[in-house]
Amino acid sequence: MNYNYLKSLITLTCLSLFLINNVNSQSVSTLHPNVYLSVTDGMNTRNAQVFFLESSTFGFDNGYDSTRGPGTSPSGESFNLGIYTKLVTDNRTGDKFDEDYSIQTVPNESAIIAIGFDGSSGEEVTFSAIHYGLTANILVYLEDRENNIFTDLSNSGSNYKVTLTSNLSGEGRFYLHTVEELTLAINDNIEASRNKIVVQPNPTRDFINILGLARMVNYTIYSFLGKKIKEGAVIGDERIDVENFDSGIYLLELEEGNIFKFIKE
Repeated sequence: MNYNYLKSLITLTCLSLFLINNVNSQSVSTLHPNVYLSVTDGMNTRNAQVFFLESSTFGFDNGYDSTRGPGTSPSGESFNLGIYTKLVTDNRTGDKFDEDYSIQTVPNESAIIAIGFDGSSGEEVTFSAIHYGLTANILVYLEDRENNIFTDLSNSGSNYKVTLTSNLSGEGRFYLHTVEELTLAINDNIEASRNKIVVQPNPTRDFINILGLARMVNYTIYSFLGKKIKEGAVIGDERIDVENFDSGIYLLELEEGNIFKFIKE
């Protein structure tokens, strides 16, 4: 018997149960940082949890990560609602990459994690999150790639509500982002009120223009997690090519300090 594995599994399982039953406990902040993600259809609720442990990896961590069981309601009846996570990378065995995880561990607090979701067409579902012990400047966002919506779930009471237009099963639509607040110092209206600078089209498939520039300025484009993707200089309505960017959200920073958000489809 692998006693180290058993010990780790029992520790995380007990920790998870403790958190679930002690949401308002003042002592939870001393435990391992984690995000507790929930979805409900008004009658049933399902959950998935991500722990942030320096000793873990973005792949499968034996003794820490736990696959989910079948969806069941509190009465024990099966229902078509599920939420789980997928491994960020697979650094051990290929079969573990395809598993659905109710508990996953990752090594740091800045991550993008694919969320697996099962739901039925016509259902209205609500996503919410509770986080414990995260660094003060870490924000928790849920991305809905189908609707190009990012929702901040960092604050108590915040949620994302959506009505499903088709049956869903698996990953690809929803993603959990944990990011540093500094990388999100953005203008959500895509307009700097002082200089009347506008970034368009947004969303875009192949290019963006920066309208309202009075002179040539240097720019830098970052990924949502703050990784530098591209830099250069632009003037007037000159196009910036983003055709080869992956789909997602990006931050455009001008040398004057203005930061804009745009979405690449």
